[in-house]
Amino acid sequence: DTAITDLTKRFAAGVNVLIRTLMRECTFEELTKASVKLTQLATSGTASGVVVGARRRRRGGGGGGGGGGGYQGTYSSLDEVMESALVLIHNLLLFGSLYAAQLRQHLSVDTRFVQDCVLPYVKLRLDALMVSAATTRGGGEGKSAEADQAEECEMAGRAVLKAMRTLCVASFKMNAHREAIIQQGVARRVVADDRLAILSPVLRGAVLATAIILHVNTEGGFGQAWQAQHQ
Repeated sequence: DTAITDLTKRFAAGVNVLIRTLMRECTFEELTKASVKLTQLATSGTASGVVVGARRRRRGGGGGGGGGGGYQGTYSSLDEVMESALVLIHNLLLFGSLYAAQLRQHLSVDTRFVQDCVLPYVKLRLDALMVSAATTRGGGEGKSAEADQAEECEMAGRAVLKAMRTLCVASFKMNAHREAIIQQGVARRVVADDRLAILSPVLRGAVLATAIILHVNTEGGFGQAWQAQHQ
């Protein structure tokens, strides 16, 4: 039998090799390019009212013709790419014992993954969450439509949570992206317009906790001036 400590060492070694390979092959630059294209497609589809690549799960079978709404496939491909990328980054940073610092440096300085990919994605999904929440509060579409809209809100909320966790990593003890995150007003945008009210309590709490961490990382979280502004 192999001891758990030996398995852990082998796993960590494999993760470290993967980090080095991803940095050497410029994988995150390619992910950024793909995300930018998908974001452009999603925003153009939203603006024109076109639903791109819909994957909405219809309740009650076939689902022909009925009144719009539900999870728009406008975001489906973008969500899939971003979710995979963000989960990958989270796991690499969690288990990459030797190269986690280099990966953080790579993401923050050597690529435009945060500027061109993560920040626009957070804004896009927060805006979508606001629209979905407003639609849900409007009511009048029946229980099935309300359930679909609630599911869409949860998906948007989870997307925001994953992206914000990456921003927390990118801003922790690193100044490269703090100014951009502050200018985008990410933490304030999260709590604006009661956007999180439609989310489930557990997800809402996770998003708020992450927003607090991000706010402290980017704007200090200490000192008399900060306390006076944020009491």
